[in-house]
Formats: sequence, structure tokens, C-alpha cells
Amino acid sequence: MKLTRLSIRRPKMTIVGMILFVLLGVVSLTNLPLQLFPEIDPPVGAVVSSYPGASPEEVEEKVTKPLEEELSTLPGLNRMTSTSEEGMTLILLEFSWNSTLDEVEQDIITSMNVAQIDDEANDPSFLKFDPSMMGMTQMAITSNNQEIQDFQGDVEDFQGELERIDGIANVDQTGGVTERYEVNLHPDELETYNLSQEDIVNAIQSHEIALPGGTVETEDHSLSTRVLHTISNEEELNELVVGANPSNGNDISLSDVAEVELAPPEQTAITRANQKPALQLTAMKE
Repeated sequence: MKLTRLSIRRPKMTIVGMILFVLLGVVSLTNLPLQLFPEIDPPVGAVVSSYPGASPEEVEEKVTKPLEEELSTLPGLNRMTSTSEEGMTLILLEFSWNSTLDEVEQDIITSMNVAQIDDEANDPSFLKFDPSMMGMTQMAITSNNQEIQDFQGDVEDFQGELERIDGIANVDQTGGVTERYEVNLHPDELETYNLSQEDIVNAIQSHEIALPGGTVETEDHSLSTRVLHTISNEEELNELVVGANPSNGNDISLSDVAEVELAPPEQTAITRANQKPALQLTAMKE
């Protein structure tokens, strides 16, 4: 009540005081330092282990999954993301902000030491998280009822949209799968048509072309062109001409000398989020 009465009795002083408070707020706001990665101590840690010479699938089964099983029981754990690559694994642990790494560090070390990983793998190590070493942001995308290859196209479209945002230099993806085909050659047919394995390899490689096509100049624009030719499906691969019949000169298709079949998808890195297969996107700032 005293403040209200004073404001009514002395309106000029009240207005001057309000103006001073507004000016102080504007000056403070304009001089407030902003940082993309301010100096904070996030409750995030990483567990790293190496398995020399092992494929991503072997690393996942013999190192990553046993570590995940033990680490998933840690108190306060919000999210666990792992990336299994050739010869190594990285597991990122994100805890609630009510926790500190100092409080859970010993639990992490105990859990990773009791994990039953392969004898040939090196002992896992614990690392504290440093925001300056990471990209601008990371996200893991999973599905409850789809395999990686089923939603990878949607994630790639989303990746393209992210790359168009101002301030983002590029977006990297890990955990994706590559569709591949196996070509099983028939030696008898090769001999009949006087072809070798090298001839088949050269024919396939010659149809996978990406060359600069020069520059097209207009009054307002300069356009760079490229010559592209790729094999996009199994039918095109079967119909690929690999040579000529020495007896009549007719074209010889790949299906005449080999059997083409879809092979299991290939992964150079396997990503998991909360023990589920995932795709990881890392956006880097400019």
C-alpha cells in the first residue's frame, strides 16, 4: 500500500523510475552474451571400446549389446545412443539434469567392467562429454514397426530439409544401409561366349558414370552440368550388355552369363537408440 500511495502522490518520480528500469533492461539485453555452446557441465558421458579387425555387425553383437545391457540399468539414465563401426563402438549416455556425472561415474565404470564383451576386444573406457567436440545437435530416429531400410528414405528427405536451414553447414547421417546385389557368374557360359570375370566387372563399372559435363552460360546464370548414368534396379542390371556373341554378333546380357540376386543390406556403421536400431543425424553449424 505504501508503494501505491507513493506512486500516486509522486507520479513524475514513478515515471522516471519506470523509464530507468526499461533502459536498464534494454542495455542488459543488448549486451547479454549469447553462445551456441555455453560453458555448462551436461550430465552426458561416453563409453568407448575397440575391437580390432571386427566388422560393424561383430562389434554390435560382441561388444555393443553386452555393454548396453549393463549400462541400461544405470539410475537417472534418460537416453542411450550407440554407434558400432568397423573395429570400434561408441555409446553416448544422457542422464537427467538432476544427476551429475560425478555421482554416476563410478556406477558407469562398474557396469562397463562387468559387461561380458568378447575377449579379443579392448577394455572399455569412460569419457566425459565436451559440447565443443560435438556437432551443433544430434538426433536419433527409430521406428517401432519398420526396419532401417523402410524409413531411411524419409530420413534422407528430412536430412535435406535440415540442410536448407540458415546457419547449418551440413548434416551427416550414420547407421544407414546400402542396397546391394550379388552377381554369381556361370563359368561355362563365360567360356562359351569367350568372356572373363574382368570383362563383366569392367562392363558394370562402365555403366556407373558421373562426369563433369561442362558449363552452360546465359545472360544471368552460369550452370554446371554433369553426365550421370547409374544402374538403379535388378532389372537394369540383368539387361546390361556385357559383350557380343562371337558366332552371330548378338548382344550378350548379364543374365545370360550370371545370376543376379538381392543381397542382405550392407552397413558401415550400426546405430542404436535405447537398444533399438536407429539412424543418427548430426547437424554441424557454419
